Amino acid sequence: MHQICRKRQGIEWMPVRAHPSEPKGLLANSAHLSNVESKPNFHTQAPTELTLAYGRGAAPKLVRCIQNAGSSAVGSDESVLRFKAIEQSLELMIGAANLACLVSAGIVPALNLAASKDLDEKIRALAHVALARLACDRSARESMLASGTCETLLATAVDPAASVRSACLGVVTQLGTYDDGRKALIAVHFVELLLALCRERHDGGPQTPEVQAAALTGLNRLCKTDDGQAEAIRMSAVPTALMTIASEHPEVRCQSAWCLALTTYEQTEKAVALEGGVMPKLVKMLSSDDVEEAAMRQRLRIAAAAFLMSMCNGARMEEDKPHPMGVAVDAGVCVALLPLVDEAASLHRMGEMTPEASDLAVYATKCIAALADSPKARKQFAKALPNLRELTTSTELALGKHAQIAIERITWTP
Repeated sequence: MHQICRKRQGIEWMPVRAHPSEPKGLLANSAHLSNVESKPNFHTQAPTELTLAYGRGAAPKLVRCIQNAGSSAVGSDESVLRFKAIEQSLELMIGAANLACLVSAGIVPALNLAASKDLDEKIRALAHVALARLACDRSARESMLASGTCETLLATAVDPAASVRSACLGVVTQLGTYDDGRKALIAVHFVELLLALCRERHDGGPQTPEVQAAALTGLNRLCKTDDGQAEAIRMSAVPTALMTIASEHPEVRCQSAWCLALTTYEQTEKAVALEGGVMPKLVKMLSSDDVEEAAMRQRLRIAAAAFLMSMCNGARMEEDKPHPMGVAVDAGVCVALLPLVDEAASLHRMGEMTPEASDLAVYATKCIAALADSPKARKQFAKALPNLRELTTSTELALGKHAQIAIERITWTP
């Protein structure tokens, strides 16, 4: 408190620990301010200086600084203050009490306005970052849904600036993590917009990989509900994901595989995926040798294995159409799955099984069990039996269970 008063009056303040001779205590500081070094006028500050002394009491002041977006030119004093106010708000949102004060002060409508109307691209993007942070809190999320944030996001998703579009899709991803957010986004037909963003920009040009990846991530969140999944299938999500899975960007391929895994439960969608020639691409993704980053390579393999499992489960194709399992075996999926089992067994022996490696091994053993209905596949999977027997002793219950099922399917004889 005394530090703030002295700084406001332009008086140099030094910590007591560094200077023991400095007067301390309420009476000493009051006397020091009023009798010794008090100045008649406040220290002159720049018009772009954000003068805030308290955390909780700053919420209304910050909201007032954020409001009236779009009424000032880029680089003006008001624009600079608005940017600083949003930055300060993000710092205060770390604490639950401060976040509640900001929501009560009306920060959500102010951010909606800044995200859609401000002339500065940086402020629009930063406002979306703040909205994404607010979406993680239940009371703030309720305020967002009541204040028309979903409608605002519909407009900003086609913003001319790519940074703003990516930030907008980040808010969609956060909202899509929760049931109430998913329902609100589906209600305003966000699924259709996300699929359109995956294909091209609003002006008809090629979409950037970053925006494609963000749009697919948001779409995958919405597809976790029956309504979102049905809407995505109706709006041609499978052909769209088949197009983006061929991207050179690893994150786009990863999210495309998850999208296909969520939308290929029915036979019609499986047939569309097969006609799109997806199996050779899956074989390549199961190895992902072209990706240098280990974490990204692991994510790609998990997504590919999940999609393969979705294609193989419950497949009942018509006689005149190729069966997913037969196409997978002919494409070399069995050979691609064997190294995954070897790697899982090696990690199990060394006691270094991670959650990500366990997920990949579970998907791989499920795929092996499904493909083992084919005699040709059983012959190839026989090489994996020693490793599968080791995995049956894993402390990961799901992995041990599916490894045992895979062994039974491989060793089955008519």
